[in-house]
This record gives sequence, C-alpha cells and structure tokens, in this order.
Amino acid sequence: MAAASPEYLLAMKLMASRVERDQDDIRELYKLCGFQTADEGLEILVRYYPEHQILPRVQFLLQEMFPDVKEQERDTGLSR
Repeated sequence: MAAASPEYLLAMKLMASRVERDQDDIRELYKLCGFQTADEGLEILVRYYPEHQILPRVQFLLQEMFPDVKEQERDTGLSR
C-alpha cells in the first residue's frame, strides 16, 4: 500500500480550502514541504490540478495565511 506524499495531501487540502477545518492541516503540511509563501502553495496546486479548477478563494486563503515578507515589512514599517 502506498501513502500520498505531503505535497499531494497539501494540494487536496488547498483545493477544499475549508477555513475552519483545513487551516491547521495546511500549516503542518506547509512545514513538512518546507514552504513559506503563498506562491509555493499555488505552484504545488497547479502541479496536481488544472488551473481552471482552482478557485480564487484558495489564493485568498494562502495570501492570508502566508503573507509575503515584503508586505509584512511594508505594513509594519520595518525593513531588514
């Protein structure tokens, strides 16, 4: 019996994008995959699903959960 890879499980969770139910799992799978940005999640998603099936809510959820570092610096006025 074969088990699904963390990347595939992440893609499935992202496609569902059930905020209350999947957010913790998405964060854990992001850690397992070594991901840190919203774009990385979107890239893995298009590897497993056709782009036309990916709903905008997925991108919005990822951007909320994993904001771009530059955006965080801009919002707080901090820079490195």
